[in-house]
Formats: sequence, structure tokens, C-alpha cells
Amino acid sequence: MRIIGDYKPNHKPYTISSMKAYFTGFLDLMPDSIGYHIPGNMNGLWFPPVRALKNIYILNGNEIVKPKRVILYSSGIEFHNDDLLLKFWFDKNSIFRIKINSMKNYNIELIMELMPLNTWFSINDTRILEKKHLITISSQMFTDTRIKIRTGNPFILKDGILKIDVKKSSEVEIYNYFNINNKIPVNNYNDINRFSVLKSEGNMPRNFTMAKENLIRLSMIIPGIGYGLTAGQPDFPWYFGIDSMLSINGMLYSGFFNLARGSLNILARFSRSGKIPHEILQSGKIYNDGDLEETALYPYAVFRYIKFSWNLKENLHLIKTAGESFNYIMEHGYSGRGIMEDPGAGSGIDIDTITFTIMSLKELMDFKNCDNEEILNMIDVLNPGEKIDGLKKIINNFWLNEKKTFANRIIDNTPYDHGFWTSILPFYSNLATNNQYRMFADYNGGLSSMKSDSGIMIDRSGNTMPLNTGMFLIAAAAYGDSENALYCLEKLNNSFERFSPGSYPEISNNSRGCFLQAWSGSLYIESIASGIFGIKIENGRPVSSPLKNHGLGHARLEKLRFGSVLYNFNLY
Repeated sequence: MRIIGDYKPNHKPYTISSMKAYFTGFLDLMPDSIGYHIPGNMNGLWFPPVRALKNIYILNGNEIVKPKRVILYSSGIEFHNDDLLLKFWFDKNSIFRIKINSMKNYNIELIMELMPLNTWFSINDTRILEKKHLITISSQMFTDTRIKIRTGNPFILKDGILKIDVKKSSEVEIYNYFNINNKIPVNNYNDINRFSVLKSEGNMPRNFTMAKENLIRLSMIIPGIGYGLTAGQPDFPWYFGIDSMLSINGMLYSGFFNLARGSLNILARFSRSGKIPHEILQSGKIYNDGDLEETALYPYAVFRYIKFSWNLKENLHLIKTAGESFNYIMEHGYSGRGIMEDPGAGSGIDIDTITFTIMSLKELMDFKNCDNEEILNMIDVLNPGEKIDGLKKIINNFWLNEKKTFANRIIDNTPYDHGFWTSILPFYSNLATNNQYRMFADYNGGLSSMKSDSGIMIDRSGNTMPLNTGMFLIAAAAYGDSENALYCLEKLNNSFERFSPGSYPEISNNSRGCFLQAWSGSLYIESIASGIFGIKIENGRPVSSPLKNHGLGHARLEKLRFGSVLYNFNLY
């Protein structure tokens, strides 16, 4: 198992995982509730889409035993007390194993709150069956999930509380009897140091490695859906269109080509006439069929993946879906919901939709010399160069000279600035002019109202996200602004482990978001590779133009994966 760290047993939440299951609990072993989708019931041991149990803890008489030391691993955890050691972990077959050893003959019991539950937005109809040393949890809705709990120790099951008599030791195994046979290509914890290894002084190598670890920890195989990157813990342990696509560069710079392909494949499977879904639940239901910006960004993600992996022939279905997404955007037009979440969403043209469409068209143009008929026909029909020229004019219509920023939305030819973070997207995508960036970053420009002690603000609420902080780091580096790039890097580093050990959060300064978020870790990876090292693809290979005046000392990024070749880059 890969160690994350040695921690004091406070009441912070954590998540450990395998490819087919995950457990969310608390470092001090105190039973509690977390989450809002199923209020107070998103924690526990899940074999998606079914939860087996909610909390695990130890009773000594009537008192809960608290650990004095906790060692956390990616797929397991150890709770140490003076004379007790409790461990639980996932093995390579996604069996959840519990082991407790006592140095003395305590009167202790291992307690499990068996509260079986179907995933959010499903009817809960589950059963608990007890038979000798075996307990079976089944779901009437998800009949391909049958969770077995097995122990050799005496136990009592009453009102959903499983009490196991420990004496000197006890072992328990919990598994899904119908778990699919994992034969699909995946990325796992062993891949973290196979590719893209950062070496430097300070905490950057640790933070970079843990950002990659977060992506693996959040990757999941869910029966009937597929293998891909889930959005976050505790409330979004399923698949999201925008989260997967904004994480695509982090996956690719990590060398996680299988994870990138799997994530894109899920979106292709659940797309409808090219429209990319926003939210695919563990049940396989599409909760939200997608906003316009997700469809606009999908071709970008597909062609970035093919560019990095050199894997074109096996991904014709992704290319065809990308073509359908282009068609959907062109037929629908650019007016509609973007990523912006406000009461006026959908009432005009959002800047993210235009920006993402340009990004997709530019990636398509990079394949103009390939020999794939599908892509060449796409280029011939779309005429991306002409489209980009027209869309760049629309981008300029978003510019508010008096406010020195880009508006978020145009309604009836009038640009509106709502203070939303999407104003930075033309800089992230390098579509703004140098003069526009200079004005934006000026002391009274748009950036001045977005910067805070914890990073780039999402909106006027004051919350900040590693997502947009990382995006602006990349933007600042592209425009040669070392000061603001390093400001963003500092805030990204500070966000690590803010609310959970070994985890990048959804929101840097507010615990109400996910304590573990995929796109946050992904943007840290992209910020280092694309922002600090300045890595980009030119003439079919990665090249580096590092950030100047970075003050970070010598650093080296080794084994960056591009096709079948590994590249090394230096920062001086």
C-alpha cells in the first residue's frame, strides 16, 4: 500500500479506495454523519451503487476507543493505541479487510453500523441476511450487487448493529460477490511514480505526487457504467462531464492514459446526439443531461488525449462523438447555459462556451495533416480556421475596457460582468491580447477584485477554488507574469490537506465543498507541467519554455509520457 502520512487522530474526514469500492470515515474513529445528497449518509463503505455500512469503531465496555496515532494509506488506514491496532484496507481484488489485534485481553468489540443504502436518487430497498459466520447485504434495485461480510469471530447482529467479539484478535472481510472481473486497462497506484516524477526542493514534489494520487483514489469502475474519474468526496462520487474534461490535462500530464480514455468513453456512451451529459450517477441515471459548455469542450478533451497517447485507431468512437458534439454546437448556436451558476444562466452567450469551442477547434486543426478520413472530413465541413476567426471577434465583444476585465455573459449584445471566475478563461486559453492581460492584471484591473488570501475567487461570495487558481497560474505564466503565477502556486500549495489528509479540496477556504476533488488535484498537475515548466506540444513533441524569475531553484520533471516516449525537463 502507498503511504500518505502519519496523522493526529482529529475528526477530519478521509477516503480510501480501490477500483471498485471506497470507504469514507473519520481519523478519530468517532462515528458521525457527512454529506448532503443523502443527508448525513454519504460516508461509509460503498460498493457503488450500494453502501454496506456507515461507521466502524471499537467499544471497550460502553466507551468508544480513540486512537493515539493514525497512519493513512491510499487504500488503507491503521489506528494505533497503546495496546490495540486496528487496520482496514482494500486488497488488489477490492476486498475490504479489517484486522484488529489486542496485546491484552480487553473486553472490546468491533462495531459496524450496517446501514445498507442505495445510491442517491434511487429507491432504497435493501436486505440484511444473517447465516452462521456470514452476513449478506443485497439490493432489490441493483441485483448485481451482493455484499458479503465474513468473520470467524462470534458476533451479534441486532437492529443493524453488528458487534464482533474481538478477544485477542479479529479479522473481517467484506466484498461484492458479483464484482465484475477487472480485465479492462486501468491506471492504479503503481502508476503514480511510473510517469511524471517531479524533483525539487521543498514540498512541491510531495504535493505533485499527491495530486496524482488523488486522481487514482477518485477513479472507479462502476458496474453498468464503466471506468473513469469521479468528481469528489463525499458528495460527488460519480461521473461529471465538466469535471472530467477540466481534469483531462492533469490526467495526460500524469501519464494516466487509461484513466483519460475511460473517462471520455463514459461521456461518449451516455451522450445524446453529441450532447455531453453533466452528471451520471452511480445508478447509471443521467441526472443532468449537460450544459452547453460541456459539449463545446468535449472535442478538445478527445483530441488532447489522442495527441498525447498516439492512440487514434482504437478511438474512432471518441472521434465520432467529438464530431457529433461539434455538430450539436453549430446547430444549437452558442446561446445557453455555461458553467456559470446564477439565476440568469441560459439567458445569453457565456464566455466559457465560446472559449471552449475555440479550444476544441484549435485542437482539431492540429490534426489537419493526419490520414484519418473521419477527422479530415470534420475539418473540411467545419472549416475551423474560419470559425476560430469569427469566435475570436465574439471574445473581444466580452471585453469591458472600463472595468479591465472580460464579461461573463452577453445578453442581447450587451456584456455583463457578474464577477464570476470564467473571466479568466480567455487568458487561460491564451486568446486575450498582451494588452488585455496587462490591463486585467493592473492594480485596478479585473484581477484586483478576484484575488484573495486563499486564491482566485469563484465569484463575489469570496470562496476560492484550486481549479480557477490553477487556471490563472497557467494564464499568468503564459503572459510572462511570474509574480501572479507564484502567488497562485503558493495558494495551491496552501490548499493541500486543508480539510482532509492527503487531499486537494473543492474549495480552498470553505469546508462545505468536497474535501477531496478531482479537478483540484488535476489543476495542480497541469499548473506545474504547463505553467511552471511551460510544457506544450509543438510539431508533434513536447517542448518546454519555463517560467522566468520563478525563484524556485532547480527542479526536474522526469518521465513525462508522450506516446511511447518519456521526456525529461529542467527548471533552472
